[in-house]
Amino acid sequence: MKFQAQSLRLSDLHRKSHLWRGIVSVTLIEGRELKAMDPNGLSDPYVKFRLGHQKYKSKIVPKTLNPQWREQFDFHLYEERGGIIDVTVWDKDAGKKDDFIGRFV
Repeated sequence: MKFQAQSLRLSDLHRKSHLWRGIVSVTLIEGRELKAMDPNGLSDPYVKFRLGHQKYKSKIVPKTLNPQWREQFDFHLYEERGGIIDVTVWDKDAGKKDDFIGRFV
C-alpha cells in the first residue's frame, strides 16, 4: 500500500512540473532600418522566438528593410524554467541557408 501511495505522489509531482503558471504574450509589430542582406539592397525578414522548448516563427515579409508583421505569440511560463525569450531575426534566402540579421534576449 505504501508503494502505491508513493507512486501516486510521484505522478502528481510529475504532472505539476508540466503545469504552467502564466502566459507571456509577445506582439511583433514592425522592424525598422534592418540590415540589407540581399544583392537588391533589401531583405526578406522573419523572426524566431524561443522560450524553453517552445518555438515560434513569424511570417516572412519580402523585399523590405522596414517590415510590418502585426503578429502575436503566446508562450506558457513554467515554474521550473526561466523566463528568458531568445529572439533572432533572419533573412529568407531561396535555395540556400538563411542569413542571420540579429539577436536579442
